[in-house]
Amino acid sequence: MKKDKNMKNIKFKNICLVVLAISLLGLACETEDHYYDGPDMISFTSGVYDEFPVLPSGDNTYNLEVGSTVISNDNRTINLRISDESTAISGTHYSTITSLQVVIPAGSCIGTLEINALFDGFTDTAKTINFELVGDNLLEDSTFILSMEKSCPYTLSDFVGTYDVVDFRFHRNGNTVREFQYEVTVEEVDGSADQLLINNLGGYGGELIIDVELLQANKLPVTFETQVSGYDAELFNETGEPFGDVTFMDWGGCEIDVCGESIIMTFGTAGSPGMYSISSPSAILTKK
Repeated sequence: MKKDKNMKNIKFKNICLVVLAISLLGLACETEDHYYDGPDMISFTSGVYDEFPVLPSGDNTYNLEVGSTVISNDNRTINLRISDESTAISGTHYSTITSLQVVIPAGSCIGTLEINALFDGFTDTAKTINFELVGDNLLEDSTFILSMEKSCPYTLSDFVGTYDVVDFRFHRNGNTVREFQYEVTVEEVDGSADQLLINNLGGYGGELIIDVELLQANKLPVTFETQVSGYDAELFNETGEPFGDVTFMDWGGCEIDVCGESIIMTFGTAGSPGMYSISSPSAILTKK
């Protein structure tokens, strides 16, 4: 029967704690056989895998523990190596580890190696450091994978503020791609826990309400219902009349980039003479 990794972790730490408690009572020699009478074995104390969220601020230190089943009166140095299967890059995703050695202090059964993750080095993909214990007397869990991924905790109010917009769209006047740059403000919608209001999207002066899917993720899907919002005074070449009232339509793919503090909006707009533009590939709203 395959053993559960969490249970093995608990058993290992129990052995360590019991031996340590007995040693502190001065009874290790007399009573050790009642608890653990095996050889000195080395293992990672957290099983074979762990996940670590890398935050935009604060302490991003992960403490990798290596443990022994026996307490010694001397310091013990345990050697590690990093496997080529690792995807994290030293100096990019974590600070360079100057020594791949863990010291288990005298009178203890656990030693620690500090790993400092670097938030700015991460994009949208988790990266791993694959550690291996080197030497003899190793328990079967002699490898350990640390998976690191950037994580940006948020509340809906974090998205409130002023944004600069770069908006490329195919425009019916001249049938060319035109770049629009303007500013919008974003605010919460009264009485709603998952909606935001964007003022002046498209540069038309109107208001657009969007629905935000509040996931435990760095990218949040955004949708919105078709809405009439704002007025386009530009004259349509074919009629000489203003495009008029603007109707916004959701073309899919809208999202909030939590870590990047930006909102991606892909939308089509229509004025009174008919549909005349679509943001392509998207309007990018970047918080000031």
